[in-house]
Amino acid sequence: MWRLILGVAGVLLAGTAVATVCYVIGKINKQKIQEQMIKEGFSNMMVTSINKSSNEVKLSDLDSDMEIIIKGDDGVSNEIYEDQVIYA
Repeated sequence: MWRLILGVAGVLLAGTAVATVCYVIGKINKQKIQEQMIKEGFSNMMVTSINKSSNEVKLSDLDSDMEIIIKGDDGVSNEIYEDQVIYA
């Protein structure tokens, strides 16, 4: 029984995504997201979550399991919305 539970937990851990945290100065907007995507080597990503209280945007790569979390110090622009695809 324990082997089965540990085996399932190992599969779940193996399937988790790897995230990179990036910090930007000012308000997070589409241009700053594109700049970070280019720096990290991504061509297209989808906005998966926006947290305006902590000034944070999470993006997921459409071609892999990689994620970027962008944190700003002056809010998130209203031009950014969830499920938006952004191209670098």
